[in-house]
Parts: sequence; C-alpha cells; structure tokens
Amino acid sequence: MIGPKQTYHHLYQPGHTYEHLGEALCSQKESLKQPRLRVIGVHRISLGRYRINVKHDQLLQESPQEGWGFYIPGLVQSGRISRVEFQHGYLMVRCEDPLDELGLREITLRPLDFLMTLRQWVLDQSGDLPELLPLATAQHATPLPDLRARQHQAVEIARPGRSYLWGPPGTGKTYTVGRVVKSLINRGFKVLVLAPTNVAVDVATLQVDAAFNGQLQPGELLRVGRPELDELEQHPHLLAWQLQQKEWQQRLEQLRRQFRKLRRQLDSETRPSQQRLLDPLLEECLEGIADLEKERGTHLWRLVGQANILCSTVHSSFQRQELSSFCQARRLAVIYDEAGMVPRFAQIPLLALVSGQPSPCGQLKRLPEEVVMMCSGDPKQLGPIARFAPKDVNAAHWLKDSLMEKMPECRVMLDEQSRMEPPICRVVSRTYYEGRLKTLPDRSRLTPPLADDWPEDGIFLVDSGRSLYEPMHPGERRQDLARAHTGFNADELSVRVGAFLINWVLRERRISVLWLTPFRAQALRLRQACQVYPDLLDHDLRTGTIHIAQGSQADLVVLDPVKPSHRWFKNDEDIDRLVNVALSRARTQVIVLATANQIRRTGVWWRPLHEAREYRIGGSLAQPRLVQ
Repeated sequence: MIGPKQTYHHLYQPGHTYEHLGEALCSQKESLKQPRLRVIGVHRISLGRYRINVKHDQLLQESPQEGWGFYIPGLVQSGRISRVEFQHGYLMVRCEDPLDELGLREITLRPLDFLMTLRQWVLDQSGDLPELLPLATAQHATPLPDLRARQHQAVEIARPGRSYLWGPPGTGKTYTVGRVVKSLINRGFKVLVLAPTNVAVDVATLQVDAAFNGQLQPGELLRVGRPELDELEQHPHLLAWQLQQKEWQQRLEQLRRQFRKLRRQLDSETRPSQQRLLDPLLEECLEGIADLEKERGTHLWRLVGQANILCSTVHSSFQRQELSSFCQARRLAVIYDEAGMVPRFAQIPLLALVSGQPSPCGQLKRLPEEVVMMCSGDPKQLGPIARFAPKDVNAAHWLKDSLMEKMPECRVMLDEQSRMEPPICRVVSRTYYEGRLKTLPDRSRLTPPLADDWPEDGIFLVDSGRSLYEPMHPGERRQDLARAHTGFNADELSVRVGAFLINWVLRERRISVLWLTPFRAQALRLRQACQVYPDLLDHDLRTGTIHIAQGSQADLVVLDPVKPSHRWFKNDEDIDRLVNVALSRARTQVIVLATANQIRRTGVWWRPLHEAREYRIGGSLAQPRLVQ
C-alpha cells in the first residue's frame, strides 16, 4: 500500500488543493473559443474515416491538433481529428456518420473537449490533492547485454515509487522505455504507458513489442485509441483493441442504418396505420443499439482487465472508464513517455485513482500494493502548450510546467547519442546539456559535406541577403511565391535561398531534409515554395514550424529564423527549447539562413551559433559555390 503521508516528497508547492487546480484550468479563457474551418471537399477513406480538405492558411492560423473534436453546425454529427497534414492542407478525421453525404461547407473545432471534462471533475472535488509517490531507490543487478550502462541504470531505477529518465535527443530514450516495460512485466507488474500524442504512443508501442522480440500474444498489449503510424498494421497482435472495436462497430452500423431507414419511412408516411406499425420497429431498433453498446462496453472492460500492457494518450486516459479495470492489479506501473510535453495537472487524475479517491475514470475498489511511476522525457525541449495570463503564477505552475520541470537528484540521464554528427553534438551538448553528451559511431549516418563545394562544418550560416537574385528554377515566377499570406514575420528572399540550397543538395544525392522556421507566416511560404519547385516534392522533405519536427530527424536541417533579432526571441523564456529542437533534429549538417551580425544581437541564437562560420552564395547557376 502507499505509505504514510509524511514519507512523501512534494513536487507541488504546499497548500495546493483542488480549488487551486480548478482556478488554473478555468484561467484558459482564450482556449475556449471554437475556431471554424471552411471545407473544400470530403473524401471517404474507409469505414468511419474521412479526409477533409481545407485551406493551408486556415490550418496555420488555427493550428488544429490530433485529438481535437469537431462538430457540424445544425447537425448532430460529430467526430475527432486523427491527423493534421499542414503541407497538403487536409485533416484526417473519424466519425460514425457519413460525412461525404452531408455536403459539408464548414466544420467547427472543439480544441479542449477533454480539458472541459477534466475541469468539470476538478470543480466537483474539494480538499487536498492526492499525494505523490515517494522517490524510488535503485538496486544493484547484473548488467543486461543489450543495454548501455546508463540505460541499464534506468531499468534498475524503475522500482516502487517515483523515478525520472532524462533522455536528450538521439540517446535511445524510447528504446530504453521498451526495456523498462519488459523488466517490469518480468517482475509481475501491469504496465500503463502514456504519451501526449498518438504518434508518440505508437512509437512507444512498437518499442515495447521490439523489447519482447515479437513474443507478445494478442491481447497481452492493448494499444487503446486510434493508431497513426502505418507500421502498426504490420503487427496485428498489437491491435486487439482496434479489431474488437471494428467488429462491434460494424454490428452497430448495421443497426444504425436500419434505424435511419425506418426513421425516413416514418417521417414520409402520412397514414396513421402505417405509423403505428413503424413505431414498435423503431423502438426495437433503439433497444437493440442500446443492448449492443452495453455488451460492447462489458466486453472491452473484460479485455482491458486481462491485458498486461496498456498504451494510450494521456488525454484519452482521462475519459476511459476501462482504465479502472486495468489498474485493479496488485502491482501497477505507470510510465509517461515524452513527459516533458505533459503538463503537471495531467498527473492528478491518475494519482487520485491509485490513491483510492474518485477520478474521472471511476474509483478503485482494491488499491495496488506496489506502484511504480516513471517520467521519461527531455525538459530541455518543447514543453506543454497552454494559454494563460503571464502574471498568473498558479496557472503557470499547473499548465506550463511539465512533469519533468523540477526533477530531483533521483534520476538517470542518458548521455550517449547516435543521431548527430560530432560537430553538431558538441554545440547542442555544450549549450543545453552542460557538455555531457557523447557521440557514438553510426554507419548509417552520412558525413559532411552533403554537397560539392559545401563546407565540412556541422553548422554554418548562409547570408540570404547577399545571394543570387536571378530565378533559381526555370519555372519560377516571383508572383507564385507572392501568393502566400504576407506578414511581418515572413521573408520571400530567404525562402528563395533556402529552396535553392535544398535543390542544390537534392540534385546530387537523395537525403532527408527538414526546412523549418519559428513563424507561421513564413511556414506557409515554405510550403507554397514546394509547389513552385516541383522537384522538391519527389524527395523526403518536410516543411513547417519547428514544432512539427519534435520527435523526427533528417540528414539536413535548413533553419530560417526570418528575423533573429525579433522581440519574441528576447522575451520568450521557452525559445531556447525551440532552438534546441531545431538544431538537434539534424544528423549531418545544419544551415541557418542568417548572418553573424544578425545572430549577435540575441543571446538565444548567439550562444549555440557564435562559432558558426558565415558563407554566401556565389558563382553562376550552372556552377554555384559557397563563398566565405
């Protein structure tokens, strides 16, 4: 059982109660507005899965995220966004009703429907918040052959209590999480794996399966929710939840179609005798739907209770009653992957559940005897996204701070990375990780330079203001790029230079490229530039704001700060994390479209880039070169 109150180490400030948390959640007034998107077209992909085409600029302006709900004005139909494709301008959504038959012109988004549910639950509670688990203590054990020393320490620190795994970029954090799960299962624990996004959950699920070498039986691991990675379809033993849901959904859809057909007949029927015949059939159909829903809930409850590993998004776990069935185990482990992006309040519902208090997903009748809780992530990269008044300290504490914001000394930091080339790793390590990162050899990683006449520097600057002004592609016209939304935080010339450099390297070899910028207006221009230069579309190229790069990597990163001296870079304390994400995505080289004089004005750019050499593009279009 959980120990006495006085044995706990408090992460939250003394005096925090449900009232404090309720005030913080109610402070997000701006986030309650419901954005709308104009629909260009709707296409049915599969049963209950649709593609909704919208305009690029609207996607950038509203920035919808996976998991958001949506509804259609004037109709009952509703659904949920499963994927957002900014580059091609569409949403992948899931909805039980036939969207392609409705003639949609507009949809209204519900960004925080899960947060509204949580807010209502918090406002109904009173008194002190549930206590944190005590800090775990590691025990000595024989090192495992497939793990490095720090990864083995992470496995051993996963003991009853609370522990932290700090995984900088490229250090194999999610790989280690998979081995931690296997170790806990071997010790008789049930393991709940939570992550902030569906993609992160999918990656963790695949790593857990890899740790067991494909020996997991169907139903032993449940990936609850809607997977996003196509790779999961190659592992049907991980999709027992989805297969059961699909089977029940098909049966429900048959009854719903029958109900809609009877309803149309009743609405069009004018004879009372026929109406009296149709009424019992409608009631019988409704009763059948209700009975099938109840039967499905009972079956899923039993399925979850029999599983040993449950993988889900953090926000989805707030609302799943089946979670209480899974947590009624003698030994329970909870692992938050990418915990640096999970806000502090997100831990409260689960703490309430395992401590015996009422929670949004029910209340346990039997509490676990041993509880392990591990937070795995990187507090030096992107944190939670929240909106609140800058002076609201209480809201900042609960909404802005992540689960890894104030890690105690009881933690393990992975310090060996294999993603970045040594020159890039040295800059990232010295600037953000106190010089503790080391580079391991990797034969699959390319060595600089990536193109002829390029420098061998891992990170270098290119002056976009003193470069070629003539057309960089035979089909380019200046007005094509001018179609993009013009704003203060956009620069057409740097777009032309970035496209020129990417075309240069892609003509010589096939590599992966990330073309990033901090500003939405410039991100839209980057995406439209890909339409102007059709050669770019045939390659592994992703464009957008730096936020889309979290969790990904590429051989080349082209970073366009637009205006390095912008006041946003001086005032936002989280901008260091943004620059860290951009630089640490690169495997071989990073190009920053700025000059030394520009980055010298702002510390957030000067600290990592003060040693980077500066180049400009010279020569002819046939034989371009970089001139220092």
